[in-house]
Amino acid sequence: MSKITTILSLGAGVQSSTLALMAARGEFEPMPDVAIFADTGYEPKAVYKWLEWLEKQLPFPVEKVSRGNLRDDQIKTRVRAKNRAAALPYFTLDNDTKKVGMLQRQCTAEYKIQPVTKYTRQEILGLKFRQRAPKEHVIDLWYGISYDEIQRMKVPFVEPWRRNVYPLIEKRIRRGDCLEWMEKNNFPKPPRSACLCCPFHSEKEWLNLKNGDKNEWKDIVDFDKSIRRLGGEKGDLFLHRSCKPIDEVDFFTLENAGQMSLLDECEGMCGI
Repeated sequence: MSKITTILSLGAGVQSSTLALMAARGEFEPMPDVAIFADTGYEPKAVYKWLEWLEKQLPFPVEKVSRGNLRDDQIKTRVRAKNRAAALPYFTLDNDTKKVGMLQRQCTAEYKIQPVTKYTRQEILGLKFRQRAPKEHVIDLWYGISYDEIQRMKVPFVEPWRRNVYPLIEKRIRRGDCLEWMEKNNFPKPPRSACLCCPFHSEKEWLNLKNGDKNEWKDIVDFDKSIRRLGGEKGDLFLHRSCKPIDEVDFFTLENAGQMSLLDECEGMCGI
C-alpha cells in the first residue's frame, strides 16, 4: 500500500490556522507533511504578516503557490487588453433595464483550487503535464472548515488518488471553539482572510475595511472604479450589491442588509 501524504490547505484564517496549530501540538493525526497557501496576491497586509508568524510555529513546511496577482490580472488583462481573466462574482447593473445581476465566480477555482492541485501533482506526486495521476489513494487534503460552516463542504470530482478531509467537522469543532482554543493557548487572534476585492464581503466586513488601513481602503476604492466597464460585459460592474461606487455606500442601512458574506457562500477554499 502506498504512503498517504497529508496536505493542509492553509487559508491563513481562523479555522485553518487553528487546525495547523492543533496538528502541530499533536491534537490531530497524522502530522501534515506540508501546508499549502494559495496566494492571490490581494490579501490584506495583516494576513501576510500573520502567515509569516504562523510559519515559525509549525514543525511542517508551508509552501506558497500562486497563479498570479488577482488584482493586476483583473486590471491589466480584463480591463486594458480586454482578454480573458478569471471572473470575480461582480455585481452587474444593466444600463438599459437597471436590473441587478451577478457574474459567475471563477476566481476560487483558478486562484485557490487549481494552484494547490498543480503543486500536488507536480511537486508531491512528481507528475508531468497531463500525466495521469495514480489510481490508488495517495493524498489526504485537509480543509479547515468548522462544524458550524458544514455547508461549505463540497463533494469533489471522483479522483481515486486524493481524498478531502475535514478534521474540525469530524470533531464537531466550531469557529468559536477555534477562537477559544487560540486564546487558551496564548496565541494571537488570526485576521480575517479574504481578498480585499471580494464581492462577498458582508456589510460589517466592508465597514471594517473602510475603517482599517487607509491605503488598503483607497486601493479598494480605486479597484472598484477600474472595473466599472470591464471589457466584454453588458452594463456596469460593482463590488457591492447596491451597484454604487464602494466609497458612496452607506453600510448597515436597510437597503444593504442583504449583502452576502463569504462565509455564507464560499466553496470552502477562501477565508478559512
